[in-house]
Amino acid sequence: MAVGAGARTLARAPATHVGPDRALELVLAAAGRLGVRSVATASAVGSVLAEDVVSDRAYPPFDRAMMDGFAVTVADAGRRVPVVGEVAAGARAAGALEGGTAVAVMTGAPCPAGTQAVVPVEEASAAEDGMTVPAGVVAGQNIAGAGSERHAGAVVLRAGVEITPLRLAVLESVGARRVLVNRAPSLAVITTGDEVVPSGAEPGPTEIRGSNGPMILAMARAAGVVTAVHEHVRDDRLAIVSALVAAGDHDVVVLSGGVSAGRYDLVPGALAAWGAEVVFHKVEQKPGHPLLFATRGNQLVFGLPGNPMASHLGFHRYVRAAIRGMVGLDPAPAGDTGRLAEEFRVGGRRTLFQPCLVARDESGWAVTPVRTKGSADLFGAAVANALVRLEPGEEPHRAGTRVRFEWLAEPVGIGAGPAVPAPVVAGPEASEPTAPSTDPHGDVLAAITERRAWRALADTPVPVPLLVRALEAARWAPSAGNGQPWRFVVAVRGTGPFERLAATLTPGNAWAKAARYLIVVAVRTWHEHPTKPPKPNRLALLEAGLALGNLVTQATQDGLVAHPFDGFDNAGARAAVGVPEGFEVTVMVAIGIRGDPALLDERTRAKDARPRERLPLSEVAFFDEWP
Repeated sequence: MAVGAGARTLARAPATHVGPDRALELVLAAAGRLGVRSVATASAVGSVLAEDVVSDRAYPPFDRAMMDGFAVTVADAGRRVPVVGEVAAGARAAGALEGGTAVAVMTGAPCPAGTQAVVPVEEASAAEDGMTVPAGVVAGQNIAGAGSERHAGAVVLRAGVEITPLRLAVLESVGARRVLVNRAPSLAVITTGDEVVPSGAEPGPTEIRGSNGPMILAMARAAGVVTAVHEHVRDDRLAIVSALVAAGDHDVVVLSGGVSAGRYDLVPGALAAWGAEVVFHKVEQKPGHPLLFATRGNQLVFGLPGNPMASHLGFHRYVRAAIRGMVGLDPAPAGDTGRLAEEFRVGGRRTLFQPCLVARDESGWAVTPVRTKGSADLFGAAVANALVRLEPGEEPHRAGTRVRFEWLAEPVGIGAGPAVPAPVVAGPEASEPTAPSTDPHGDVLAAITERRAWRALADTPVPVPLLVRALEAARWAPSAGNGQPWRFVVAVRGTGPFERLAATLTPGNAWAKAARYLIVVAVRTWHEHPTKPPKPNRLALLEAGLALGNLVTQATQDGLVAHPFDGFDNAGARAAVGVPEGFEVTVMVAIGIRGDPALLDERTRAKDARPRERLPLSEVAFFDEWP
């Protein structure tokens, strides 16, 4: 999603009855950056870094012992040697380590000069007469070498990242007492309605307690807003104008209520009197059809409908996106894809954003729509942890349909505690329960055979956080202590490396030129050992395969196309991204957003559409003997 350079006056008449995607585009086009400010590092969590931060010295600044043990030389392997000293964390060694001796070192302590390895206490058979250096000790064992984490002057955090507690620790570690961050917008909330009383007051028979104001303030703070105020006003045009005037110094103004077409929907007229220019009014969505967006100079103004779930959706989808864009973050909400757990019909002609409960089961994310009494029903929607987007149509959305959802809260299910069932609704809206499968493996094999290659790629940017999630998943692949002897080289479309890689593709893989990213997977072909001859590194190929599997799985779960292929000129790909000697280019991965299969050639479409019938035979484990 692109974010604009700032609000601007639009000469044409405001748009009306726009689609939800177009509405979001118009909001982001008006949401500009607000400059930078200097803040104390200790209070910077949640801010977005506006400068690169570099390491003030090498890290670690010395050869650091990674565990309690003994500093030794490799030449003493298999021998028993005396322990001649001790170095604690923060202390200095008395002198260099001499062969035929050992020095006790604590975790985090500097190793004496001459140390080649640290033997853990539990492997040293230590006693008063000394310790035994294991026969298999190797150079570098349990030592973090000086500068092995970061060299002096190396960038430790890039501009544009959100400062988390872990990144704050990095800033403190390199002595960054203050940092430049993108300025977050200030926000004013104006709620309207004669029927609303403050949340702490006792309502009359026809009154309700105000919940929208506190909810919007909470959502604003969760989105990164530091300064936010709230005022409630009566259904009176002058009172609303007065509240708008008081909010004139804030970057974002959010009104709740009074934006529809009723006698007491006075916000559009008040905005006109205040000098705001409406960009659009009414969005083809449920809930929140009367949503309004306007600008006044550089201010962004949102008119959210008064029903709680309409206000919630308006903020979640549009206001939050604007705030994130203004501070330099990806405005796209965190989301995923799953399978609809039950049939659901969308009436009318508007896109539905339905509260849902998403839980992990054996086949992935199961998405269960939460049935409520409408957009005023907070109680029914409160059990939801996500919003599922469902398009209108004459036919219902069938159970098992792949759907996209956006997270509102933490998921539940396998790995996150027991799943919480959605409330059961009796009557015509209730769905018949699905009978459990009698074949314990049927669902698994069915899911495998339904897999497709799907190589059609859309000309749409990939949200950077989704690429990062996929690469992070690759890093967590199991390893046998082989030091991750594989590398992923990422080339971005529009750059020289991407164009050079695209030129190496075979004609049958020309589809990959439409990808947003091409990733080259390179594996170290020989395993170097400090005391043994080098040997072919066969284990590295397996570990790279596990990492690649993690990457493809995570990217697919996030709704991306991540397709590995080997139809390219190997030598050309090596030269395109500078793969050094000692590494072998094994495969390339195309990553992008799924596009229209009709744009592919007929042969590729046919290959993508066929079921992967070989998978149930080649991917199951046979017991006792090979069949």
